Amino acid sequence: MRPIASVLTATALASLIGCSDGSSVQVPRTDNPPSISAVPDSTVSANSAELRFGFTVDDDQTAPSSLMVSVTSDSADLFSDAGPVITGNGSDREFVATPAPATVGMATITITVTDAAGQEASTSFFLTVAPERVGFGTALRTAFAADANDEPQTINDKEYVDDDSNFDDLLRN
Repeated sequence: MRPIASVLTATALASLIGCSDGSSVQVPRTDNPPSISAVPDSTVSANSAELRFGFTVDDDQTAPSSLMVSVTSDSADLFSDAGPVITGNGSDREFVATPAPATVGMATITITVTDAAGQEASTSFFLTVAPERVGFGTALRTAFAADANDEPQTINDKEYVDDDSNFDDLLRN
């Protein structure tokens, strides 16, 4: 069954060129490339569980569930062994990436959608794996295997009590 718009266009075109004898004119339907929604630049903290967000894909002739979606990164070492992956089926897809442990940096991520005719559309974005912010008190307790409820640490004969203390106070004068 042909779409109504194609039949109407063919009938109108046949009338214009003088085909009143019932013959038909074949009007080729244009196959446009697939589309992919815009994806904003993203930031995730180092050592975090994962970054996850949704996006959509579509095509005028290929069913959304038949669209092939792939992802590449110009800095694979920023991610766990699985690397960035695309999940989902249909129009709604999901990008998932887990930062590699103790790794920071920036990558250009490219998501590409391909339809049944082999036409492609891509979108790229920057993904930053940012250093994890840790208060000095937390780092100090970790370094000395101390609990938050332990006695304050003393450095250079000065007592360090909390994360709000000035680091300069700990230096010798």
